[in-house]
Amino acid sequence: MRKMRAAPKRRLSGYCKAFIVLLVLFFAAGFAFLGSFKGTGKAFTYVSGGENTVVYNLNMKEGQSKLGAVYINVGNIYTEPGKDITVKVYRSTSSSRAPSTLISDVTIANLYSTKSSTRQGAGFNWTPVATEKNLTAVSISVSANANFDLNEIVCLDVNGTVIPLSVNTEFSQGFSSRKAEPAYAIDAQDSFVISDSSYHNFTQEEAWYLTSVRTVLGGTSYRESSVYTVDTDFNSFATVLMLPSVALFGASPFALRLPSLLAACAALLFVYLLAGLLFKDDKYAFVFALLFAVCGVSASLARLGAPYMALVCFLLGSVYFMYRFFAKGISSGNILRGGLNIFWSGLFAAFALAMNILSFIPVLGVLVLFGFGLRRQRLAYLNEVRKKAGESIALSGTASEGSGAEPAAQTSGPAAETEESAPAAARSLPAASSIGLIGREAEKIKAAYAYKKRVSWLFAALSFVVCTFVVILLSSLVTYTAYVKAFDNPADPKLSYAALLWKGISSSFSVTNVTEYTEANAAGVLAWLLPLPAATVYDGILEIGTSRYLAWNVSVNAAMSVVALVAFIFSTISVLSELFSANRASRMNKRVRRIYLVLLGGLVTSLLASAFVDGVSALHSLLFIVFYIGFIPLAARIAQPEEIRLLKNGRPAKTAADVILFICLVVFVLFFALSVPSWYGFGVPAEAARWLFGWTSIADNGYFRP
Repeated sequence: MRKMRAAPKRRLSGYCKAFIVLLVLFFAAGFAFLGSFKGTGKAFTYVSGGENTVVYNLNMKEGQSKLGAVYINVGNIYTEPGKDITVKVYRSTSSSRAPSTLISDVTIANLYSTKSSTRQGAGFNWTPVATEKNLTAVSISVSANANFDLNEIVCLDVNGTVIPLSVNTEFSQGFSSRKAEPAYAIDAQDSFVISDSSYHNFTQEEAWYLTSVRTVLGGTSYRESSVYTVDTDFNSFATVLMLPSVALFGASPFALRLPSLLAACAALLFVYLLAGLLFKDDKYAFVFALLFAVCGVSASLARLGAPYMALVCFLLGSVYFMYRFFAKGISSGNILRGGLNIFWSGLFAAFALAMNILSFIPVLGVLVLFGFGLRRQRLAYLNEVRKKAGESIALSGTASEGSGAEPAAQTSGPAAETEESAPAAARSLPAASSIGLIGREAEKIKAAYAYKKRVSWLFAALSFVVCTFVVILLSSLVTYTAYVKAFDNPADPKLSYAALLWKGISSSFSVTNVTEYTEANAAGVLAWLLPLPAATVYDGILEIGTSRYLAWNVSVNAAMSVVALVAFIFSTISVLSELFSANRASRMNKRVRRIYLVLLGGLVTSLLASAFVDGVSALHSLLFIVFYIGFIPLAARIAQPEEIRLLKNGRPAKTAADVILFICLVVFVLFFALSVPSWYGFGVPAEAARWLFGWTSIADNGYFRP
């Protein structure tokens, strides 16, 4: 008995291997600079009122005799966003007396402030209360004029060494029923670090989302004198996605930013897979993925602890799986497996809608693609019927010739799957006539098509409708208590569940997570067509002086933005001109038009989704950028000659379009390397920043240029 040979394994192409390397490098770079693992442990909730104060003993070690500095790390502040809180620290020089001598105080903004004297960006970061002191102290006390979470307090001696602290229960007032909790503020003394780097500090944008997460993790406990805050730029599911990482790793920059990095890697994978389906060429798929990796916005948002990257990832996943359904259809041999493309597309769309309701505009574009997929299935069904009819006519004609009768029609050559290649006699017949010719076979084809259609609609309804409802419901249940505390009176709730849900959803139409940079960052969506104002998310210039530049900016690769605009114009002119050419029906021209329409659809829907939001900036531009830069490989594909010369080794010769594309890629990578300090928030000399990337933006938001 002869042994069956195993089917040869498909080998990975060179471009596929290059993409794997790119993905690993993208993840490694993001992980290396993601943020510090150090968290501040549990938080002590200070409640103001009366003479409430918490006292800590300074247990100085050998060689420590003087108090040199006091730092605090403040978490949630329970006032209205934009309001200030003043924290005061007192000292005592005797163990028999309560602290009464003021060391210093600090005024901190709750997330943002319009006052120049208020310290902004202090949320969840180390804030100096007193520095460069040389004081005698055996104990200190902390008090404030509003409720807040004291994540940690650290005292340093004159040499900068941490002084061990312990709770003084004798002089602490107002917390007799919570005697164990003041120790939460000194449970992670090793987390203290003096740094102005974004690696160790949260951005003001991130403080909003971490505040929301901590409000949810606070559960049902509340205090009537407190004002609770949740994120309203995004809906409940965005907060839910960040909960596991923060709950597992603590309130550290690494924990908050990890979901964004994972989403960025998944988005890079979806870009590669989608481009592979669109172009049917690994080379252009790799080029598209490389453009995404070095476009600038992706690198910045990949390490920002905010939901922007996750939202883009879900929408790209939805587009990819729906285009997979459009391109591959549903096989008669495995109908359910083919229908899963629709289900996965709808599930990713459900995640996006649960994160931000304005995602319904890009999702509508996905549903349009679903409609074209159904239309393509119907055309395939009609072509199969006509193919069978053509075969029936051919057999009938052969039988007629054998019996001496005149054939009704003649065909030659094998029948193809497309309408254009179906036999002429079959194409001339109405579908009903074709069905009549093939009889029972047609019933099987029709039944298979009807089943495919039902499966398609079933998976679409299950994922786009049912899954969306379920995800929104489950995520809102997780955040329900936090929403009651933020939008209602938890002691006597009045709002219905639907009203609370609408309050969260309706806030998505404007940027409500205001920071110091919101007004400066704001730019219309049309500004994304060119490298106009960058969006700054972190600024450490004032901390380290004017001789160095330290700012974390979100902006598009300037060279890539200009080339993408040229490529978009070139592709548009080429596609329109081909519509009136003699070979407009060729397979390649059809593919080019299909790629163009998918990119254009993504471009338009992403613009419309952001156009409804007041105060949008480059932070919201990534989905637009993905489809915008896609015109670069499309233009390179259009510019390829119809016939490509082969070399002696069988490989295609390099064309002028290939050379130009390679030069552009080198320039893009160079611009990326020059802008790394800006996109990753590294401190560099101001003069170096001016020469490296200060000239890469047409306009300045007041923070971008040194």
